[in-house]
Amino acid sequence: MRPAAAPMFKYRNNAAVAHVAPLAVFMLLTSVVPFIAVENSALPWWRSSPEHWIYPLQTAVCGGLLAFFWRNYTFRPWRGFLLATLLGVLGIAIWILPGWLYDVTDLKHDPRTAIPLLGLTLRTGGFDPSIFETSPGWYAAVICMRFIRLIVIVPLIEEIFWRGFLMRYVIAGD
Repeated sequence: MRPAAAPMFKYRNNAAVAHVAPLAVFMLLTSVVPFIAVENSALPWWRSSPEHWIYPLQTAVCGGLLAFFWRNYTFRPWRGFLLATLLGVLGIAIWILPGWLYDVTDLKHDPRTAIPLLGLTLRTGGFDPSIFETSPGWYAAVICMRFIRLIVIVPLIEEIFWRGFLMRYVIAGD
């Protein structure tokens, strides 16, 4: 008689769970940040800016889920991969272009000339590397994990859910 599988392994071959769980966990961990953040710069960075440790944790946990469910995913066809890569690079360039233009032009010196509709305004939110001034090791680790999250984890999770699950579910419902 075979021993019973651990509860977690029971769902390993369930395609729906494999396609939905990584995005669900990703969104859950993203939604935790506002609830545990404390606006007080006197506190340690991990308490005043929890996104700097939650996002790397999110990367590790969601990467682990992707690896755990990997046999359920099919990535075909590979044709068009070069075009998709080029369009992805173009999309990232368009995304960072307004902030870069703001920094390299005189718009930051004369805010009346900024065009807010194009995003040419002062950006005050986002990653603040100054909180790691006393912890260069943590800074390097956080930057590495944020890069992996941006380049590997988020695109995989989104494609697996939107194209691998939801699109097929909607088409099958017809």
